[in-house]
Amino acid sequence: MSESMSEARPSTPEEIEARLRDTRAQLAASVDALAERVSPQAQARAAGEQLGARLAQERDRLVDRVSEVRRRAVETVERAQEGDEAARRTVAVVAGGAVAAAAALGSLLRRGSRR
Repeated sequence: MSESMSEARPSTPEEIEARLRDTRAQLAASVDALAERVSPQAQARAAGEQLGARLAQERDRLVDRVSEVRRRAVETVERAQEGDEAARRTVAVVAGGAVAAAAALGSLLRRGSRR
């Protein structure tokens, strides 16, 4: 046995009480942290944050996709203006589809307003 072990003095009641207070405070903090993690509000908050992150990613993906479609549409229109027959047919088909979609939407809106 080392000299320091044999000479170790017993803890005073005040020291024991201080250690108990510290241990209780640490335990209370751990219990509070655990309760916060399993609470329905905390779980809902975490789920909301995850959903928000996924929505932001999806928004960014859609913005990128729309930008790409717009770029390709501009290129196609420019080629059509330069006389490219395939590009002219593409522009005509897209324009026709847009007119048909607008007509269908107008019809649905008129039908819905009559109800």
